[in-house]
Amino acid sequence: MKRTIFLLFVVICFIACNPEVHTIRNQNGIVVLKITGPSADTSKPWNGLYEKFDSLGVIYETANFKDGQLHGERVIFEDGVLYASENYKHNVFHGPYKLFYPNGVLKLETQYDNGVMSGTLKAYYSDGSIKEIVQMENNEENGPFKEYHPNGQIKAVGTYKNGPNEHGELQMYDSLGVLVKTMICEEGICHTQWTKE
Repeated sequence: MKRTIFLLFVVICFIACNPEVHTIRNQNGIVVLKITGPSADTSKPWNGLYEKFDSLGVIYETANFKDGQLHGERVIFEDGVLYASENYKHNVFHGPYKLFYPNGVLKLETQYDNGVMSGTLKAYYSDGSIKEIVQMENNEENGPFKEYHPNGQIKAVGTYKNGPNEHGELQMYDSLGVLVKTMICEEGICHTQWTKE
């Protein structure tokens, strides 16, 4: 009896640890959807990993679902190349968000907290060098920012208010990192205060 219970326990663990894999193919026999999870029954709320492919079998999306809602990482591809990585919590953006150039280099990275973009946003040039660092609040630029020339030198330093509106002092630099102009801004309207001669 103990042996039977033990074997039953092992079988249940094996089934639970080995999720079902279900594939849907198009009329040409190419897989267009692959579902990996505790149940591949598409009539029930989705759970597990869903991989979507175009009509030629090239992947264009992977997403994790829990009780029919996006929950965890979702990855989007363009022509089979990584384009974006998003994270969700019960169908709402939550966690890291990243965009990529076609060459695979990180283009942008930021953070969502319950559907609201907040914290630091970093943008990059296609070679991977930093392009901009800006503080986000309530899905808008709000706070200090720095922009960089492609060679890594500072291009601009200032503060945004309620979106991409410069507010307060704005400092502009040439590609050698030399300060060439300062401006005073009021919610996006800027007036030159000083210019290098």
